[in-house]
Amino acid sequence: MSSTDPAPPSGPHAETTASAWPQILVGAAIGAAALGLGAFILSRGGDLTDGPAPETAALEGGVADPYLDPLAAWEEPTAAIVLTGEVHGYLEPCGCSEKQNGGVARRSALFKKLREERGWEVVAADLGGTIRRNRLQTELKFAAMRRALDQMGYGVLNLGPEEMRLGADYLVQHVYDPPEMIAANLSLYGDSTSETAVATGVKRTQILEAGGLKIGFAGVVGDTMGAELNDPEPTSTIGVYDAPEALPQALEELADCDVRVLLSQALPEQTTQYLKDFPGFHVAVTAGGPEDPSPEPEVVSTPEGEALLLRVGHKGKHAGVVGVYPPAEGSDGPRLTYALVTLSKDRYGHDRSMDPIMASYQQSIADNLEAIFEDLPPAAPPRPGGYVGAAKCGECHTKAYAKWKESPHAHALASLTEGRANFEGDWADRRLDPECLSCHVTGWDPQGYFPYEGGYLPERIAAGSGGGGADGSEGLSGMDRYHKLQAQQCENCHGPGSGHVATFERWKADPSSVSQEEYRAANKAVHVELATAAQTTCVKCHDGDNSPDFNFAEYWPKIAHPWRD
Repeated sequence: MSSTDPAPPSGPHAETTASAWPQILVGAAIGAAALGLGAFILSRGGDLTDGPAPETAALEGGVADPYLDPLAAWEEPTAAIVLTGEVHGYLEPCGCSEKQNGGVARRSALFKKLREERGWEVVAADLGGTIRRNRLQTELKFAAMRRALDQMGYGVLNLGPEEMRLGADYLVQHVYDPPEMIAANLSLYGDSTSETAVATGVKRTQILEAGGLKIGFAGVVGDTMGAELNDPEPTSTIGVYDAPEALPQALEELADCDVRVLLSQALPEQTTQYLKDFPGFHVAVTAGGPEDPSPEPEVVSTPEGEALLLRVGHKGKHAGVVGVYPPAEGSDGPRLTYALVTLSKDRYGHDRSMDPIMASYQQSIADNLEAIFEDLPPAAPPRPGGYVGAAKCGECHTKAYAKWKESPHAHALASLTEGRANFEGDWADRRLDPECLSCHVTGWDPQGYFPYEGGYLPERIAAGSGGGGADGSEGLSGMDRYHKLQAQQCENCHGPGSGHVATFERWKADPSSVSQEEYRAANKAVHVELATAAQTTCVKCHDGDNSPDFNFAEYWPKIAHPWRD
């Protein structure tokens, strides 16, 4: 194993066979997975061996630093193929932490480095899975995602189950929005073949050109991932049929291509079988892998030669880059090499040309705010009662309230307006975005991105709204839900407080009216054990995406409030 990125060989270095099949230059894993980079060299027809000594990128003073640029050691390829997928709605990492990886602004910076700084010929394709849910906001995000992909120069978007859940009518309506959508085994409007889909504009395959090469892409959805789409009713408007039925025709359409890539929304073992059963693809990107994959591709032996099986991760944190090089001596096919690139702030920075897309997306939320909130699922709070707001809690719990007022939790909503410190681009106000509000206001499901009954509502939505509470206790209603439930307050951890407040207000007026059993029950209802907070409560917002450095033992002292007054 080498400790740095190997440069793809510039001449005939390896044992070859006279074949049009591309020679896969994949061999030694370079760089630790923790650094999120990898490159490989393998000679077709031989065993896995370390490649030639690499040329490394150097900083001032001659110090090699492949961490900052994992592709710096590569000689210029004839063409480069950038592959992404399973972004699951992450146009950007949550703005809470600058240490998070991913986002279209960093991905765009990668493309600019390759195309503008290095002059490489680059094509790009996405595996699909660009979105996650199926709400009105999802449609707005999908439109924003496609604009970002188009601006970055993507030529192909494979349709995964997530995109297909938008429905046949939506996809047909937007079929000509770039980039080109493909799906070789898509069934529309009851047609058990792809003919109707092709007639409406969803192609089985797409061919892109770079460096004088034809690079072909086919996309499929496997039976496991596509099972939820298949409605046995003859009136079903969208579904998938067996991928093995579609792949022969897809390969036929790509027969003249120099490199053929399969975008497979299937489990890795299914994708591997597709490569073996339908030889002809040189590269496959598979779904179903881990969020942060190994940088090492899997080399799959097929009847026609080795093929690369790639996993590019989730949430847009990584991009796979395949380099295509001229044939080695004695071979007719191009040579391939691969690296997995982690899109970190230190590597690629923030391309501000993506910021207007984010601003436009937030504006589309504002323009459709009422419809978006009508589309959110109704839900009772996780504990009985209605929300009353931190100020009400502070009438008795004066010291705890004062501590909260000094904490960042008390300013959580304002942070959606201001953005985090040191944000690299032009911040767009996110105060209306349900996916951001869920951890910045009170009375929301932080992982489901919707308000509980009686939880916070934006000003435009709050007017005339009712209260909440599964036990009939209303809590706040109307504009109070906007004014009094802003930021991360007591009730996000302790649960709705209306029952607790009602019991103790009655007790203060007449202690004899509250039994000891009621008194204890009212306290117990809002009590949270420290172990519970550490294990399940805080991590609903301080998860790996939003707070990658979260450590309960370090964070808790900053907000600890042991007082009972």
